[in-house]
Amino acid sequence: MIKIKKFEDANAVQLSSLITRNLYEVNIKDYKKELLDELAREEYNPDEIINKSKKSEILVVFKGDQIIGTGRLEKNWIYDVFVLPELHNQGIGKEIMQELEAIAKSKGYAKTKLPSSITALAFYEKLGYKATNKRTKSSRMMEKKIRTMAKRQGR
Repeated sequence: MIKIKKFEDANAVQLSSLITRNLYEVNIKDYKKELLDELAREEYNPDEIINKSKKSEILVVFKGDQIIGTGRLEKNWIYDVFVLPELHNQGIGKEIMQELEAIAKSKGYAKTKLPSSITALAFYEKLGYKATNKRTKSSRMMEKKIRTMAKRQGR
């Protein structure tokens, strides 16, 4: 049984550990260790996660007291979707994405966007995301149209 909750500052250390572990165990085949070191040090340390939580919504997935997944929404951009490596392919990432998309819909956004690592492209494609022509050194931009509440009700 999992529970998805909103991030609290007390989750930062455990969340940083989950993300860092995921970077090294899952993404190492697609990225140089130096890039992963930089991301772990600068983007996913506990203080930076707390800073990100002040301008975005971070969801944390728990199984008991253990954090097993996370995802972040800033406006209509989805970032930092990670699940413990041994729990991949069990639907947890999909649940995180559905929850983030529901939040975006409730705020009236017509589409969600995300930067995908090379490693996660197939996962996002299965969820209906399409790659755009925009890229960075470590990711490919993707987007998906979502229906807002008003459109669903025929307005």
